Amino acid sequence: MASIGDSVELSWFVGKEFELSGVHEGQVRNPRVDDFATHFTFVLDGRAYTAAEDPDDGYRSSLERVFCSSVEDVTNRFPPVRVRGTWSDDMDGASGEVIQFKDCVTGRVVITVGTHNHDDYYPCFVGSFIPDNMVINRSEEERQLALQENMAAIKAKDGQREWGTW
Repeated sequence: MASIGDSVELSWFVGKEFELSGVHEGQVRNPRVDDFATHFTFVLDGRAYTAAEDPDDGYRSSLERVFCSSVEDVTNRFPPVRVRGTWSDDMDGASGEVIQFKDCVTGRVVITVGTHNHDDYYPCFVGSFIPDNMVINRSEEERQLALQENMAAIKAKDGQREWGTW
């Protein structure tokens, strides 16, 4: 089990499901470039992970690293929501290394973290949280509809797999 300060590769999150229960975004001084850098922290299965921005030259930025951090520093806490880590499939044709955590019921992106490389030239740190996409922030009617849509999508995917094995 990783300790506070230990680095975690983005790929470690891919394909796994977690209970998301907190998010915090803040700025820390980066003495290397005498500027501030974003720290984006999220809590999965009761453990905090911080994505740290490398501000580079002030015009470009990137994900410096993801590391285990303290849960106590996370001020925005909420009831756990089941999410799944996936590589980003919506990069507008750009390259980069971006992971998304999607709500397992709504199928919508809740957290995005990584480096988006716009036009394969202009890298940019990404750390975003979209709480409206979490099932807990939906009305009961919207929750039921999202669950039905999700089940239909799973059923269709299973049907494609069966058809492909004939």
